[in-house]
Amino acid sequence: MVAGQAATAIENARLMSETLEMKRTLETRKLVERAKGILQYKHNLTEEEAYLRLRNESRRLRRPMRDLAEAVIMADDLNKGQPPGVRSPLVEEA
Repeated sequence: MVAGQAATAIENARLMSETLEMKRTLETRKLVERAKGILQYKHNLTEEEAYLRLRNESRRLRRPMRDLAEAVIMADDLNKGQPPGVRSPLVEEA
């Protein structure tokens, strides 16, 4: 009986860990998609070009794509209150 409860507890812990990892992966994907959309709109890029820009900068800077996506989103949010032509240095020109 105790062995069965221990096995159940171990399985529950594994499932909780797996669920948390899936949630984090989904959140990262959402951030990357949003950042791609911003790059597409601001720089007239295709979806693939926006993705490649994020991926290449991620590799060049040795930073996770999630970090770059968050930076692009933050820069866009900051620029929303700026007059036209004023840009954040985080969103590079095409």
